[in-house]
Amino acid sequence: MSPLDTTVIFSDNRVPKIKAGRFRTTLSQTLPAVEGAEAYLGDASHEFVITAPQFTLDQGAVHACFPPHDAKGPFDTVMPHIALQHRTLPWARRRTANDDEKTPWLALLLFGENELPGDVHAQGITEQMTVEAALTRTDGVTVPAVAIDDVAKKLRESVCRTLTVPAAVWRSIAPTSEDLRLLAHVRQQPSHVENATPTQEEASAVLVAGRLPDREGTWTAHLVSLEGVPLAPVGENAVRMVSLHSWSFTHHPDPTHNFSTLMRHLVAADGADDLLLKSNRMPPAEGSDAEKKAAKRLGEGYAPLLWHTPSGEETFGWYRGPAAPHLVPPAEVPVGQRTGRALSAHSLLAYEQDSGVFDITYASAWTLGRNLALGDAAFADALTHARRAVHHDSARLRQKMGERHALYAAPAPQEDSPGAPVEPVVPVLERFRQLLADGLAVQMARSLDGQDAPRLAPVRLPVMQPPITAAEDNAALAQSVSDHAPQLTNVAAWLTRLRSLEPVPFHYLVPHPSMLPDESLRFFHIDGEWLDALLAGARSLGVHHGFDTRADASLDDLINHSDEAPPAAGMLINSRLVEGWPSLEVHATTSSADGAHEVPVTLRKTFGRYVLLVLFADVPHTVTLAEPHQGLHFGLSSDRKISLRNPDANGAPLAQSVDLPEILRPADAAAPASVVDMERLRQKVQDVSGHQIDGGADVCIQLVRAPETQTIKRGA
Repeated sequence: MSPLDTTVIFSDNRVPKIKAGRFRTTLSQTLPAVEGAEAYLGDASHEFVITAPQFTLDQGAVHACFPPHDAKGPFDTVMPHIALQHRTLPWARRRTANDDEKTPWLALLLFGENELPGDVHAQGITEQMTVEAALTRTDGVTVPAVAIDDVAKKLRESVCRTLTVPAAVWRSIAPTSEDLRLLAHVRQQPSHVENATPTQEEASAVLVAGRLPDREGTWTAHLVSLEGVPLAPVGENAVRMVSLHSWSFTHHPDPTHNFSTLMRHLVAADGADDLLLKSNRMPPAEGSDAEKKAAKRLGEGYAPLLWHTPSGEETFGWYRGPAAPHLVPPAEVPVGQRTGRALSAHSLLAYEQDSGVFDITYASAWTLGRNLALGDAAFADALTHARRAVHHDSARLRQKMGERHALYAAPAPQEDSPGAPVEPVVPVLERFRQLLADGLAVQMARSLDGQDAPRLAPVRLPVMQPPITAAEDNAALAQSVSDHAPQLTNVAAWLTRLRSLEPVPFHYLVPHPSMLPDESLRFFHIDGEWLDALLAGARSLGVHHGFDTRADASLDDLINHSDEAPPAAGMLINSRLVEGWPSLEVHATTSSADGAHEVPVTLRKTFGRYVLLVLFADVPHTVTLAEPHQGLHFGLSSDRKISLRNPDANGAPLAQSVDLPEILRPADAAAPASVVDMERLRQKVQDVSGHQIDGGADVCIQLVRAPETQTIKRGA
């Protein structure tokens, strides 16, 4: 099943077996057969506390929010919502003693500009105070009816975030107990893990704001605790409540700033080539030879850049980043540009004799790799120390092998001149014994006594064989590499990250703005030779000996066997879509004889507010862009209607719909607001559909707006 083909299960609630609070257990014993046993068998009691978040909430408990924080767009048909990691949290406490266990103590409230005195610009500003101060009565303010004595001393002294809602505003937007039940549910999605158990299923509690952001401007959503908070203002008193989480977004009624419109503009092209990463400023088709050659270069993803030659002249060179509009197989790369063991950028320059222009592509990649390595002192030190340690230990092992050869190996035959007889090969130790037998010991003794010693005939010593063989040399290197594997692994991890292109600056990827104009989407292949040049530059630090390049082969092995696959292709988006949908989902597949397969994403990175880079481990056949899972949001259709669904048939669409005015509360003149009357909506859906509607799951199914998607096929 594709990640986009997902079954979502809605449940009304997930009430815990025991809610948070203080409890006492009492054990009593009776012995009917023993007269007066109760006098000495007393009761045994034990108090315990079950805790749950109450005045603060860890931010990690928030799974997702919609609209996203700081998003800007047309949200007047959206009912904001928040998804919580803990599926029982909204029902973990009792709101009041009079509410049943299915009534949540949490609610999501929506405020516009000039509605909260402490946050007139709706930026999510709250007042921080201790829990004890928040629960202490204040003139003109109704505080939560939570007994201060029931709050632990340490918790009373902790700080919480509060907001004070004017009576008129609270009167117009406050939910009823029935609203609270209908605006909360549990959303459950089966895990993508194969053979997942029920505990691995992704379930989260979802709270929906029962209000639409109907005015242009900034809005802030607050997840608040309604524990002990009256759902109707007491006179004209403002109402204080604790805010556990908040975020802001801007409703801007721009008809072009919605997912479908932006996507249509991105993929609008006259042909498949228009979606490839290359300059859109091409010379005329009919022109001089120079113009035709320039057009060919531009069509291959190159850009002319200012460049200083090694001798100092200023000219321009052709540069292309790792992102190429077409596949660059190794066979098409000139031999002089092969990069596997390049030791300098100069060796990677390619000169076009007919035009007098240099191709600086791979030389630039090599220089960038070296500069990034030099800029990371920890990596430079690790690489240098690892090479030094491997070199030192390998030399020590070779020396030991050489000493063993010198003592026990036979010397190689030696010829004085062509045709000369070949002396028999004699081991070194045996030769030394022969010298002693020939009088060497006697001569040495006489010399020490000051006597004249007869001179021995000159002895011609044979030339020794090489101290060790090539196989032994390689074995010494392999042993040294194995001994220093942890150091080399850390170096290889840094190089693997470099190969992923994560540290590469944007202008090396897209050398000219015309290649990625505003509101555009571009696809590309990754040039493997460019990646090799990048890594060669980084590994050039501290190369002083041919042995260093031999030792680098071990780095190749570690990088190639890394779990992180190198990028093979990618996609760039320059659009307001990136800012408005920061969690945009990207799914890629490739086709083969046995069907379609998911293509892993190797890197996802944003540049600024509008540019998104996505790299794939393989060349995809299709790429699907989708609103994120929180894009499964709630609200109305673009014509401000609710298209009804059958809750008894897996949410299948019904022919009926409900107009927005039919389910809105009457607006308060002091605080006009598009507040949805959830009980009226429930009754309306029940009457029109003929199905019993009881809880939040059935109602929220009516409000679901499925995520929009856009699929792009290669060659289309």
